Amino acid sequence: MDWIDGITDRLSHLGDNSARTMFGGHSLYWRGVIFAIAHRKRLYLKVEDQSKPAFEDPGMGPLRPNVAGNGEVRGAGGASVSIRWRPRMTQPKNSDTSAKRKISEMISEMAAGFLGVGDTIEERQNRLNAACTAWNLACGSPEVRQQQLEQYREGYLRLNPGTSPTDLANIIKDLKSLIERKLKMFPDDQRQVVSARVVMVGNAFRIEVASATLP
Repeated sequence: MDWIDGITDRLSHLGDNSARTMFGGHSLYWRGVIFAIAHRKRLYLKVEDQSKPAFEDPGMGPLRPNVAGNGEVRGAGGASVSIRWRPRMTQPKNSDTSAKRKISEMISEMAAGFLGVGDTIEERQNRLNAACTAWNLACGSPEVRQQQLEQYREGYLRLNPGTSPTDLANIIKDLKSLIERKLKMFPDDQRQVVSARVVMVGNAFRIEVASATLP
């Protein structure tokens, strides 16, 4: 039993909980609603005003996404999403995330040609998800990356059992190619994508990406 299976097993008494691969990690759902993100054996829980004190009292700190604008990640219906983990996260005193380029611009460059395929917003979103997964995987060590690639392969087959071996091989090939491009173009950027979406602006597609610097 791996770490993710262990989490879902502990929650099995609640019923109808599941985990899905997302950007090199996993999103956790209860009755179809996401309540946590699991990444690198850390669990980030979605909280609200009523439950926030239960996390703040033991000294848990928030995950602070690196996003442009008001600094919030927006969930379904525009709700603000706050995610907490143990122990407290701190920013380096001399860190200056504002000096970094927007990660959406960097992913657009890294996945140029790959993101532009698809006639519908759903097709574009699937490709953006793959590009963001490749970005996150590229931030890990070669050993961890290989393990996560295998987990991605297994997770993809669970969600898409009808995928042929040839199609799956091509999907993994594209993922590896994107990883290589990230390592070549942006080897020192270790930000992790925590959310990404494709939006329509007039007749054009635009991507919006939120990231966080994880320990």
